[in-house]
This record gives sequence, structure tokens and C-alpha cells, in this order.
Amino acid sequence: MKTKYIFAGFVVILATLTIWQIAKTNNIHTTNESLTSKEKSIPKKDVIKKDSSPKTPKNVPFTDSYFDQITGKAAHVREHKWITVRGMSVKVNRCYLTKVQKGWEDLAEEQPDLDEHGRIIGNDSYIVIDTTLRQKSGTKSLNWCSFKLTYYDESSHYFSSTLCPTSVSYFSKYLTAKQRAASDVFCNPFPKDTDIRTKFIFAFEDSEIAKMKPLFFDVTMSGQSPDYDKPDNYGLIYLEPEDRT
Repeated sequence: MKTKYIFAGFVVILATLTIWQIAKTNNIHTTNESLTSKEKSIPKKDVIKKDSSPKTPKNVPFTDSYFDQITGKAAHVREHKWITVRGMSVKVNRCYLTKVQKGWEDLAEEQPDLDEHGRIIGNDSYIVIDTTLRQKSGTKSLNWCSFKLTYYDESSHYFSSTLCPTSVSYFSKYLTAKQRAASDVFCNPFPKDTDIRTKFIFAFEDSEIAKMKPLFFDVTMSGQSPDYDKPDNYGLIYLEPEDRT
């Protein structure tokens, strides 16, 4: 008789536990459904995703390692440093942008229009490269056309075509009227064993100047782009023009 009571009590306890477990499971299921419903109701615009795309740094300085890389085997320096190409030694003292014609002669065609004060009318500027140079006797002669302006296209990884100057301030002082009027004025022979300080002047639209980076003064034997010439035939001077417009 005692055994029957014990067995009956055990059945009651087991039934109670089973009912409690079923109730708990149903409650969890209901709660999960409720959470899922809430998650679905959240507008997509409220879900903020982190941007994992890499950011491109701005105003990255022109490093010496990058300078060495893009110029290859060619001789290259920065402003205020001497460079020698086939007996011609050159140093850029300073480089600047200006809209004022300061006493030099515009020798090439299609130059900017100027007002009565010698200031450019329109969206052009002069790039002025103040240089000191000397060519040794006994070396292959370079001429004024050996000095060009070029820039490195970072998207295409090549140097642009070299560009001839608009004028050279030396011409205003030392060339004869006949030489000055010649169509090949930039091919006049270069004086040797003489220190010369002069300005090379180039004229461009402001929008074009903004694209010409990195910018170089190119001393060249052949007039070819540095990408196609022999390394010892040209030298590159990296320019950092001061804005004086």
C-alpha cells in the first residue's frame, strides 16, 4: 500500500515538471517570434553600416623615394641644387606663377593678351623659372631650346611632351634685333664658360597648370620626352612654383 502512494506521488511530480517545461518552451518561442517581428519592423535607413573602403590620403608630400622611382636612371635634383647634363650645369633658384609680364619679350606666338599695366587679361598665367647656368668649353653645344617644361602624368605613368618656353629674359638684353626676330630664336648658340642667370617663361591656361603635377624643368639634348631618350641625355629638376598671381 505504501509503495502505491510513493508511485502515485512520483507520477504527479513528473507530470508537473512536464507541464512546466512545455509552458517554458512556448514562452521562449513566443518571445523569439516577437523579437523577429520587431527586427523586421526596423526601417533600413536606421541600420548604419560601417564604410570599410580604404581612404585616399590627401596632400601627400612628394617624397624622395617617389622622385627616384619616376625619374629612373636620369639625373634629377630639386630646386636650389646643381645638375649637369653633357657639360651644361643648371640650378633653379626659384620658380613662381605670375600674371604680370615683367619686362621680358613674348617671342612665341599666341601669347596672352595684356592690359596697359602688363597684366594678363583672361585665365592664363606665366610659369617663371629663375635659373643659373653654365656650359663648359669643349662639350657638345646645347641651345636655348634644350630647356623645356614637362610634367609626370601619375595616372598614365609617363612624362608629357616637353614644352618650349614663351620667352627667355636673356634675349631681351643680349640678342641682336636680327636674332630676336628669327623664327628659330631658341636655337641660337649658347655662350660657353660664362655664368648666366636668366628666366625661362612659359604661358598656360590656369586649368592646364593645375593638372601639371609633378612639374619639372627638363634639360635635354634631343628634345625628346624623358621616357624615350637615353638617361644621360637629359636631367630633371623638380619644381614647386610659388603662387604670385
